[in-house]
Amino acid sequence: EGYQSQMVRSLGRLLGRPVLLLHRRSYAEINQLLAKGDADVAFLSSGAYMVYGKKEDVRLLAMPERSGVNYYFSYVIVPRTSRIESLAELRGRHFVYVDPMSYSGYLELRAYLRKMGEDPETFFRSSYFTYSHDDSLRAVADGLGDGGGIASLTYDYYQEYAPAMLEQVRIVQVLPGSGMGPVVARRDLREADAVQEILLHLDRDPEAKEAMEQLLIDRFVPPQPELYPRFSPEEGI
Repeated sequence: EGYQSQMVRSLGRLLGRPVLLLHRRSYAEINQLLAKGDADVAFLSSGAYMVYGKKEDVRLLAMPERSGVNYYFSYVIVPRTSRIESLAELRGRHFVYVDPMSYSGYLELRAYLRKMGEDPETFFRSSYFTYSHDDSLRAVADGLGDGGGIASLTYDYYQEYAPAMLEQVRIVQVLPGSGMGPVVARRDLREADAVQEILLHLDRDPEAKEAMEQLLIDRFVPPQPELYPRFSPEEGI
């Protein structure tokens, strides 16, 4: 949260106006802020953008890039000592989801199960949401679920800053990827062009660059809509 705030402060300074950073627990709450006009710009998860009900009301401004890559994957993880080797072997087990609007922690997992000919509603014995990739990782590491789905970005972050946590889990399957969570603005926002221009050069600002490095973002690049698979709003419930 601290580095996000630092990055947003830099954005406001370069924009020449104060910027208030709003945090919410769930992806749905962030989408609602945008839909109601209570937020002008949002750093969305990729899944939250995919299921956003009125995409015509928002404009893609930018997407993060790391090491020349602007997409990520869904990792299926299990406790290190588990004998499970795939998502299919988690049938009838307890599973940890991230958020109903999380691409890597919910939407893609359920889509993959449907491709397997399975019913996501009955495949697992039980499931629950943690509303955080970090908390899902910790839950599986602590044995509070037989498996879970997290973003590869989260795994990369722990590899960089807290590798000991990863000693308690294993990746058993990698599911198809998506573009990294985009920055979007209300379509009618007058400053949208200015915000986009600042974002695309934000890595040139020393204060912003420091925060971005801690968030594993090298720079922001022009968005690529084709990197965001389409899901209906009903699938993110």
